[in-house]
Amino acid sequence: MKNAFNLLLTVSCVLALSCSKDDDPDPPSGDVDLVKTQVIVFVQSGTPDLTVNYYYDDQRRLTRSLFSSGDSITLEYLSSQIIERSYRGSFLDSEVTYFLGTTGLVDSSARSAGQLTTGVRYNGAGYRVELREYDGSNALVSRHVHQYTGGNEVASYSYDGNGNLDYSQTNTYDTGHQNSLSHAAQGQPYLGKSSANVNTQVVRTDHISSQSETYLYEYDYDSGGRIATVRTFIDVTLAATQHFSYY
Repeated sequence: MKNAFNLLLTVSCVLALSCSKDDDPDPPSGDVDLVKTQVIVFVQSGTPDLTVNYYYDDQRRLTRSLFSSGDSITLEYLSSQIIERSYRGSFLDSEVTYFLGTTGLVDSSARSAGQLTTGVRYNGAGYRVELREYDGSNALVSRHVHQYTGGNEVASYSYDGNGNLDYSQTNTYDTGHQNSLSHAAQGQPYLGKSSANVNTQVVRTDHISSQSETYLYEYDYDSGGRIATVRTFIDVTLAATQHFSYY
């Protein structure tokens, strides 16, 4: 879940109701409610609103993300690999293969056409603590380090291939509310554990330009205590609003 997953921090991908198929069965219930739709309303950028529908298989794994823009993402599950294909309309735009380790978590990935490959390391609790990126010649391009406290990612640091600090980020959380938008809630538990609580503030620092930006997040919750709406502010200016529904 850009990752980010990063205006999701900032804003993540969204699926289109117009692309939904009525004959897609709902996934079986489980310990975590799966995200069904996401709508992003961009307030000031002039970018059209986006809607996304998420689809899952009978093992509650994400299989498709369909966007109102006509784009889509599909995932194919093999015994020890996951192939993610991104389409612009009907055109295959990119393909990433994720390789699973003995714990069932992604320990490396490779893009098609000799692009970046990655290596991932987790701590004993299943949180990603390091990601390394390599170019087509297997030279280190970047290294990303993540730090956790109380089940939440409180800081991250991005270094270039020579070990110079490029970016850093600190995160603040509301420990009174659980994060209902985790990797598990998006059918991707193989990406490792997500922060346990909702993120209320992110400060990102560009150490190359010595500039920082502050992102603030406000939440509304549904009757089940799940995140229903997220409002994203960049340096106190509302940038986007996201709405979520669940299976």
